[in-house]
Amino acid sequence: MSYFDDASLVMIPSGYKTSKVYSVKPTDGTGDLTFTRSNDTASRVNSAGLIEKVRTNLLTHSNDFSNAAWLRTNVIAPTANAIANPLTGAIDAWKLVEDATNNFHFIYIFPTFASGEVSFSFYAKSAERTTCSAFLSQGGNTGGSFNLSTGVATASGTGNTASMVSVGGGWYRCIVTNNGSAAVSNQVRIGVADGALSDYAGDGTSGIYIYAAQAEQGVATDYIATTSAAVSVGPVANVPRLDYLDSSCPRLLLEPQRTNLVTYSEQFDNAAWTKSNATVTANTSVSPDGYTNADTVVITAGGYLYRQISIYSAVSGQSVAYSVFAKNQTANFLIFGGATPAGTDVYKIENYGNGWYRHSVVRTFTTTTTGTLQYLIGFEIVGTHIVWGAQIETLVSYATSYIPTLGAAVTRGADACSKTGISSLIGGTSGTIFFEIKTNKTLTSTNFKQFFYYTDASAAQAYIYLNGSNYLVTNPSLGNITGSLQFQADTTYKVAIAYASNDFKLYVNGVERGSSTSGTPINALNLLSLGSYAGSAEFNEFVFSQYIHFPTRLSNSDLAALTA
Repeated sequence: MSYFDDASLVMIPSGYKTSKVYSVKPTDGTGDLTFTRSNDTASRVNSAGLIEKVRTNLLTHSNDFSNAAWLRTNVIAPTANAIANPLTGAIDAWKLVEDATNNFHFIYIFPTFASGEVSFSFYAKSAERTTCSAFLSQGGNTGGSFNLSTGVATASGTGNTASMVSVGGGWYRCIVTNNGSAAVSNQVRIGVADGALSDYAGDGTSGIYIYAAQAEQGVATDYIATTSAAVSVGPVANVPRLDYLDSSCPRLLLEPQRTNLVTYSEQFDNAAWTKSNATVTANTSVSPDGYTNADTVVITAGGYLYRQISIYSAVSGQSVAYSVFAKNQTANFLIFGGATPAGTDVYKIENYGNGWYRHSVVRTFTTTTTGTLQYLIGFEIVGTHIVWGAQIETLVSYATSYIPTLGAAVTRGADACSKTGISSLIGGTSGTIFFEIKTNKTLTSTNFKQFFYYTDASAAQAYIYLNGSNYLVTNPSLGNITGSLQFQADTTYKVAIAYASNDFKLYVNGVERGSSTSGTPINALNLLSLGSYAGSAEFNEFVFSQYIHFPTRLSNSDLAALTA
């Protein structure tokens, strides 16, 4: 039989946009799911195998240097469409020309930076002048100077580094980064010659070509164009996360709200990280997000580096998850729980490609303790470590997807995926529900009522969830079945539930796992929710590869074939 032809609703996550996951069938929009997530702090593994975070160009009018947002000091009004740009070849790069005064010569704008590492970048090419400069001040004229003939960059000021990247045709991307060790002002400048950092006598005719400016938290990333407002890209609020971790096909990642308590999660050189006989060199290696923002940590005899988080109570049975990315999979570093209460630990190592592994440990407390507790994450093994992306989460059973932080803890909003007005596709007193999922990295008794599927007809519900012993369970509307297969962590399962009056079957991975000959399915289902119990805090913490609904009860042989 053709399962696709017989299905009323097919959801194989592939097409999406803000607030929407498109169904493969039907294609008229009636099966599309509404998606929400409340903030811009999420990440995912994209199709290139890289961790994709939210990135933001904090500047407005990033390539409109004549706009009033860009102020001028002793320069002539920038000339538009002066030369082809280095990225697309369009004739929309600018010429910036000094005036004839003996003074500073620059344009400037006011982004708003948070604490921690920040970068300012723009593209430049020599004209009459063969140098330019960038201002990123800590209370003086400091930043970076760039030689557009030799490709040599020179930094000035506390915590600043400067670099140049040749992009061809005489163009360079000029970058200055501050590591956050000294507060920067909310102002950036582009100077002709050294005009953003010092004064000189201009001639009124000489200048440089410039294009595409960007200010951002962290290291410089790929250019993001802006107009009248800052622009963010990546898994921003309400954008579904189609995740490719361990898969060549996308899977819909649905997670509950979680918080990373580790501040400066990528900046191990920051003073928030306690160090003894340990040195940190920032931004030495390409991290799992594809940018050069991983740090090298060298620990000598008796040394350590750690981040300490204060928690004020711990309850027996609750868990805390520690995780960090490292450029190896051997035990030459340590993630540790410090002075947390006694408990049992579950360790895991995940391969993120390019030599990177995420190391995690989940400690489940076996005692209840009150008072100040110090949760620690760090390193104390002598040697050299390449590290990135530290995270501590409480009240969790596994390390969830990475949540980057700066100077404060960051909370990622819950993912929610649902559809109302869908009775024409999932209603009726018989049918078959199929889904393919991968379980989370650690399954414990705290997983009680982790929902796969929930539907509502106002007066009654039909739902499928994982109980506290990790068995799949249905409610009376789906036969009140408890499956015979205990689900395991980090494992893919294909599940089918067939229902008709007094005839219910549960198949998992090709084998019958439960049945019932008593019950009446409810009709007129009008709401579908994947991964959560609608209107509650009970969530699935798995990833969905497929969801298919059939308006008829498939045969047992079809159930076996579909889930094999």
